[in-house]
Amino acid sequence: MSVPFEDKYLDHAAQLFSTVYSDEEGVYSVDKAKSRIQDDLKTGIDYSFVVLDDEKVVGEVICKRRWADTGLELEIDTIQVDLLFQNRGIA
Repeated sequence: MSVPFEDKYLDHAAQLFSTVYSDEEGVYSVDKAKSRIQDDLKTGIDYSFVVLDDEKVVGEVICKRRWADTGLELEIDTIQVDLLFQNRGIA
């Protein structure tokens, strides 16, 4: 089930972000992920969503708004889906 992003999902979203973006070249820390998400949500919380499975965050779309030469733009900054939930039409 997809629901609007709320602050209560931040810790789980940061953990998912860290897991998805960490690889053999290094670890994307949960703190760094949390900071990045918080920064994006300053302008994009109304346009960001999480996907829940039994109240567990298994996917997320984090957006942000910014001014460009053509006016206000909405940008999808990141999309993450838990590895166990990929290929199920979540993203």
